[in-house]
Amino acid sequence: ESAGVTRELIESFRRYGIKSEDHTMPSTRLLADMADRKQAFPTVAGPRCGLRLNIDWDDGRIYLPSEYHESDHRSCPWNELYGHSSSFVLPGIVLKKEYEALREEIAPIVDRVVAGYSNNGTQVKASFTDDANEALEELSYLIDDFEFEYSDQWGPLPMDLYYDEAVHVSDVEELKLTEIRLDGELLLDYSFTDIQLRQLVAEEENRDIPIKHESLYLYFKDLRDDCLKNFEEQSQSN
Repeated sequence: ESAGVTRELIESFRRYGIKSEDHTMPSTRLLADMADRKQAFPTVAGPRCGLRLNIDWDDGRIYLPSEYHESDHRSCPWNELYGHSSSFVLPGIVLKKEYEALREEIAPIVDRVVAGYSNNGTQVKASFTDDANEALEELSYLIDDFEFEYSDQWGPLPMDLYYDEAVHVSDVEELKLTEIRLDGELLLDYSFTDIQLRQLVAEEENRDIPIKHESLYLYFKDLRDDCLKNFEEQSQSN
């Protein structure tokens, strides 16, 4: 897998210079972009994060969904500020079939924008014809009205997997827990290794709610670490 990514990276340098063929947003971070191209669907935003769809008006490229933190919700990168690209808010979870269907639906509208777009310089406001401006408005409505399976703007919290039985880190500390049980079954305890936590993440993939794997791992790790702290305190007191 890594060898294949390396070959694609070299080919991207040859064909596109500092830009990758299908990166997630207008950027020169080619290596990071290549990693994003390999991301698995469903694309899931981490806690307190959302997803955006970025479109480059220089070539009409529609990128993969990219993550942004809620604190950056109102920020605007320079290329967007000068009108060379636009971003549109997506739900916190996007399935592959949804992304492909949305991309196909908006492609003709994107072509209209590109046809009426003029790049007047890197740090100069781009100009758009009347038809391109109308297409931009249509594009915004199309994306807003697209029926995604999950409609929440922000990504789900890892503990959302367990609904009413969700265990917070504060619960572990307050109740001095050394193990976590759900429905009477052991989820994890103080002795779990990092590898076991990774295996637990893999086992949770079949749940109803898609979760960002790294976020789920960190959630489990926090629970394990607090269980271990409680165990060590209890051992010392005995």
